[in-house]
Amino acid sequence: MGPLIRGRLLRLTPEVQVLLLTMHHIIIDGWSKGVLIRELAALYSAYCEGRFWIQLEPLSIQYADYAHWQRRQWLEGEALDTQLSYWRTQLAGTTHQLELPTDRPRPAAQTIAARTYRSCSIRF
Repeated sequence: MGPLIRGRLLRLTPEVQVLLLTMHHIIIDGWSKGVLIRELAALYSAYCEGRFWIQLEPLSIQYADYAHWQRRQWLEGEALDTQLSYWRTQLAGTTHQLELPTDRPRPAAQTIAARTYRSCSIRF
């Protein structure tokens, strides 16, 4: 997998540049994208005014706050008991430790060749 975020500045003319940002969907959502754009705009405006360091305003809510709120909102009382009961039933009798190989040999040069694996055949 490639980088999760990648940037490129295109200089179209000495006065016109375009910043391209490519981000994997796992690292940004709509709300975060808005925050990123506002902060980049603030930094760029300060740079254009000759200020090379500005203090960005702290976010009103951090991810940890959101996660805590979501956990309290969705996982308390009867909802928590229902979820715990479900997963305890599903996981009953399973081993407590999953043994997985930590690494496999990789080819020196990666390819995009695909393969098909069929675990069963369907007969009519």
